[in-house]
Amino acid sequence: MKDRHLSNAKSGMKKSARNNSVRRKDVVAVLREEIIRGVYKPGSVFPTRAELQQRFHTTPVTIQHAMDILRRDGFVYSSARRATYVSPSPPHLFRYAMVFTTPPASVEQPGARFFQTLITVASAFDGSQREPRKIVVQFSIEFEKESHETRAFLSSARAHCFAGLIFPQHPYVTGIADSPLCGIPGVPCAAIMDKPSDRIGAVMLDGDSLINKALDFFADRKRKRLAVISNISDPSFQAPVMAGARHRGLTIKPYWWQAVTNTTPQFAENIAHLMFSEDIKDRPDALFITDDNLADYALRGVVAAGIKVPYELEVVAHCNFPCGSPGILPVRRLGYDARTIIETCLKSIDQQRRGNPPGKHLVPAVFEEEVSLPAIPTDAGPMPQVSALSFSSTNSGKKPAPSP
Repeated sequence: MKDRHLSNAKSGMKKSARNNSVRRKDVVAVLREEIIRGVYKPGSVFPTRAELQQRFHTTPVTIQHAMDILRRDGFVYSSARRATYVSPSPPHLFRYAMVFTTPPASVEQPGARFFQTLITVASAFDGSQREPRKIVVQFSIEFEKESHETRAFLSSARAHCFAGLIFPQHPYVTGIADSPLCGIPGVPCAAIMDKPSDRIGAVMLDGDSLINKALDFFADRKRKRLAVISNISDPSFQAPVMAGARHRGLTIKPYWWQAVTNTTPQFAENIAHLMFSEDIKDRPDALFITDDNLADYALRGVVAAGIKVPYELEVVAHCNFPCGSPGILPVRRLGYDARTIIETCLKSIDQQRRGNPPGKHLVPAVFEEEVSLPAIPTDAGPMPQVSALSFSSTNSGKKPAPSP
């Protein structure tokens, strides 16, 4: 009899704990939804624990636990006087996530300067008084091999711990476009890609502006013979370059266009050295390097060939601003400003939050002097430290641009 009473007591305790847990989730869900709907405005005084206890007919422990979760997720904060306020920059309005499906090591590899630059710029969106918006970088979100980290991140997104999601990697290549992350009500998505979908806004790097600005520069300098070192062999990129060069009186011989994979950029040095070792009458007087992962190597080859830049050769080299190479030669840097890319992604997300359908936004190519803020040299130090952050919820017709 005693054992049966003990068993019944334990069973009752477990049932009570489950009920309390469900109750805490209910309280958190209601209060969070009211903050999101604007019942409690950013910066306003939040109800006291006693008021909440009376409203929900629950215990002080349940209310305290619910407040702890709201505080942890950034929806509320407590002052020194123990009053509680709604955050002036709550996460559903000011916190964004930049989502990679690959691990952190993937952006530290050769050929990943574009992603490195985006992460460096994202770190400036730090949630400070100067910049209330915050961008967190999340790695290894992969739904084919769903991990605890992925489940926790999805739960956080569903709990509106983010105002929106940015996909630097093409979401239809990585497969994340078909995951539960896309389509969460109130959490819009933007990706760096050429066409929007019904659930993801597109931020496209304008390849036409890159091509035309480079070719116009060479034409203005009276150059006639153009070489291209690229990691792109796609005819959709080659065709407009060839057509634009002909239109401007520039000749590109077949062997003056060389493609190098950006995972083995060192071969660009050999190619440039060989290309510019010809007699002066038979070698190019203009060079377009379309990938910043190849630029430094190609320029070393130009130096090894003994070419005087810019007198014998004008060079336009691709760059992801503001993280530009200090450069070993006086060349023109042309590319995309990562700050503009990120701001455009945030603009797309915010427009969707206001009820607009996902659309397409173009980011034009710019020369270095057109960038609003000074460049950050790539040798200025290591990339900002980022980790696989998980914000726990209550459940604990343009031509494509060259490859960035």
